[in-house]
Amino acid sequence: MKRREFINKMGALGAALTLANRAQSAEPERKTYPKGGGDYGTELPLKERLWLALPIQASADFLHHSKYKKYINSQSVSEIEEMESRYEVLRISNEALSKIIREASRTTPKFGEVHFWHLYGMGYVIKTPTACFGIDIHHRHAEKLAPLLDFALSTHKHLDHYSAQHIAAMAELSKPYVSNFAENRWISPKGGDFTFGEISVKARPCDHPPAEKNYILNFEIDCGPKTNHCTILHIGDTHRPEQLNPSNPIDVLIAHVQGEMDLPTVTRNISPKWTLVSHLYELSWDQYRWSMASGIKRCMECTNTLAIPPIWGERLVWRGR
Repeated sequence: MKRREFINKMGALGAALTLANRAQSAEPERKTYPKGGGDYGTELPLKERLWLALPIQASADFLHHSKYKKYINSQSVSEIEEMESRYEVLRISNEALSKIIREASRTTPKFGEVHFWHLYGMGYVIKTPTACFGIDIHHRHAEKLAPLLDFALSTHKHLDHYSAQHIAAMAELSKPYVSNFAENRWISPKGGDFTFGEISVKARPCDHPPAEKNYILNFEIDCGPKTNHCTILHIGDTHRPEQLNPSNPIDVLIAHVQGEMDLPTVTRNISPKWTLVSHLYELSWDQYRWSMASGIKRCMECTNTLAIPPIWGERLVWRGR
């Protein structure tokens, strides 16, 4: 790393720590919102999240986006293994995937619970008392999740929101994969309504910045009676708030940390109980590699919701309304 680049990164870290210290003042307001559990819990101060995320942030900054794309697209086992041994951020990513598979396969949520594991970017593995599913699953080894999932959803065909290996593995197991691009019986360019056991999914088209009309599907998910109908809204990279019109009150909003949408306005309009501020550490684009500090800043701006910037592999547990 060049000296000037190193100095810039250290300056950014100093700014991040300043933000984290300020974050403490936002915590008292959060006590009125539903509490949860998991690895760190929803009561973890935002400052502590910054420290926990530093290994990801520091190692991500040493992996150029072109190298990451080469890694994702490589068909050479030796090349993949060599890159995983060289770049710490890839090891951390693999550890997160292994943790998710291990915990989700052994976990049975109780009545009223929904378990959220953060994989990468906008990607989550979600488990209810009756099903396990994924949204925007992206990982070099994402095919390992297919046996665990009952169905999967993808908001759009950008590299960081799907994995070709995962789509192929789901197809091989004849499991539903809902998107607007994967050629299967569940393809839905114009949106649609789906039912998977007790879980109902409404897929609605939205625009992607700067001018990709109806390029995204956002998903409103009713997790069923055994979760007290916990309702999730995953909006992908949507940037037009007027296109977000959920039909039911939203418990958990999964939203982009930055993009071109005013997230505080969205949370005021939708009033979710939780907001999972996502799309941090984007590895496939250097200019869009939002840090945990930016996630903390966005959380502090969303004052009418419990806003959380999850860490790769972290589990958060929703426990009823």
